[in-house]
Amino acid sequence: MEAKERGAGREHNSLVVSILWQIWKSRNRTQFNREEACQGRTVLKVVNEWNEYDSAQQTDKEVKIEEREQ
Repeated sequence: MEAKERGAGREHNSLVVSILWQIWKSRNRTQFNREEACQGRTVLKVVNEWNEYDSAQQTDKEVKIEEREQ
């Protein structure tokens, strides 16, 4: 909880949640779908999800700036 008080705390928390979520989904695929675990695929999914999140955050910031300027 202390992390969110820091400058990049929200981003840090979001990244940790994303990593844990992808690990959980990978574990479920292995347990329930009998898929072979692939750490590289899990890491790639984390990176892709983080890039989408970061892009959405940038877009949101740009929209807020434009709204203030009008």
